Amino acid sequence: LDAFFIDTYEVMAADYQVCVDGAICEYNGGDEEAATYGNPDFSEHPINYVSWDEAAMYCAFKEKQLPTEAQWEKAARGTDGRTFPWGEEQANCDLAVMQDGGDGCGTLRTLPVGMKPQGKSPYGAYDMAGNVWEWVADYYDDEYYEQAPNENPTGPNDGNKHSMRGGAFSTLLQTKFMTWNRNSSLPATRLAGIGFRCVQAAAD
Repeated sequence: LDAFFIDTYEVMAADYQVCVDGAICEYNGGDEEAATYGNPDFSEHPINYVSWDEAAMYCAFKEKQLPTEAQWEKAARGTDGRTFPWGEEQANCDLAVMQDGGDGCGTLRTLPVGMKPQGKSPYGAYDMAGNVWEWVADYYDDEYYEQAPNENPTGPNDGNKHSMRGGAFSTLLQTKFMTWNRNSSLPATRLAGIGFRCVQAAAD
């Protein structure tokens, strides 16, 4: 992969609201109890209930982009092929915001970003497992990596769904937190357990 920077944290509700207040972004997630937008008590939680297009719009506002699947996986997995962003230990609430003692480690919702420093990726990115699934740029195709280019793969040219990575606060299965696990959803999907982070190409 060409060099790139990835956000240290998932995009927070307060940051997303700045974009909405500037009449650039939109928020159409409604007033669901688990929504983080518009509630000062959850301003440092990851934004949720945003569609793929809304996530992409925010990243463009920041002069960034959604990461490709390959960029996301590199940032989570490092160069040593680790199973989880932190290494080989099974996911638990010391490492990730997950379903353990209840959703969100018993809180029934997301937690503020960066609350699990032991779960950082090898590049210092927080919450790459748990808290919210993260939209990535690629269209989803089960078989894409059987024919993907070896350099800078960007996913299929089209498709019905976009890929997501990382697991959420309501996730229990260990496999969902693994650095190579792939999930997908329709781009209009808005759920409590879906958010995003952005990337930026490194300067030449």
